[in-house]
Amino acid sequence: MKQGLLILGAIAILSVLLIARIVVVHQKRLGDEEKWFAQSLGYEFSAEIDSVKMYNSNGGRVWARITAGNPKVYREDSLKNHFKQHGMMYFIFDQSGDSICFILQYANRLTLGDSVRISSSQDKVTIFHEGKSVAQEPLSKSVVGYGDSPFKRD
Repeated sequence: MKQGLLILGAIAILSVLLIARIVVVHQKRLGDEEKWFAQSLGYEFSAEIDSVKMYNSNGGRVWARITAGNPKVYREDSLKNHFKQHGMMYFIFDQSGDSICFILQYANRLTLGDSVRISSSQDKVTIFHEGKSVAQEPLSKSVVGYGDSPFKRD
């Protein structure tokens, strides 16, 4: 009886460790793909903040007017067939003329009239207030999407 319980306990511990390993490896692959996506977008542009709608105490949806560069949002759609770990990813939600809408995890640092610089080559989103850099975050952490299950088979 004791031997049977020990075997079952060992099997349970091994199963939990294997599942944890699968989840950790999957999370790493998700992060790698987010970095690849951010770099592949080729975004190099600046925009001025028009409005912010907060979702929680930190993140929110940002509407901005492009002041320099061209985001060429069609790149996001052209990359979607290359995802291996994600079901979908995007940075810019909407574009109308020279206005764009995107989500930032640290939108609470923004005020109307601030400038934001998006750089795929540096994997950076930089916020400027009155010409001075006040915050910097990786662009790869600002892309929005969802991952496929780590247990999904191709």
